Amino acid sequence: MRIAKTVTGRILFFVVLVFAICAFWQTTSMIADNQVQRPERIKGTGTVTVNLSNCSIYEYCPSTHYSWGESTHAGRYTNEASGSFRIIDFSAFSDGVFTAANGDQIYWEENGTAEVILTGGTGRFEGVSGGFAFTEIEILETSGYPILTVRFTFRGEGTITY
Repeated sequence: MRIAKTVTGRILFFVVLVFAICAFWQTTSMIADNQVQRPERIKGTGTVTVNLSNCSIYEYCPSTHYSWGESTHAGRYTNEASGSFRIIDFSAFSDGVFTAANGDQIYWEENGTAEVILTGGTGRFEGVSGGFAFTEIEILETSGYPILTVRFTFRGEGTITY
């Protein structure tokens, strides 16, 4: 009798485990299968703070970046990033996070090409990919030395897949 209960318990555990794996597999493949590439436009205002203590405007210098604005799919957003920034051509190597008004996030990186690459996210942006290129950057003001702050506006266009 005890042997039958143990065998029945093991079979039941195995069946439940198989169903759980199948459900997880189905959910994971549904996320990947239902992704759609869409056009993306973004605009915003931001500040980049660059530490010029040990480098010049021609070098990549330590920086932080904050911006806010609106995008086609995230709606109103805020953005935080850090990395290195070169003032002379407004290029950066940085990683950041766009946060939509509802709290969903999009992770991104920039690798010196004035293009932002989307690398992942949370909420509806889980598994996001794509990116955008800056189509317009206007410097509004600069202040400070050796900690330089640049205030700017920007626009960008690209695609987003989620």
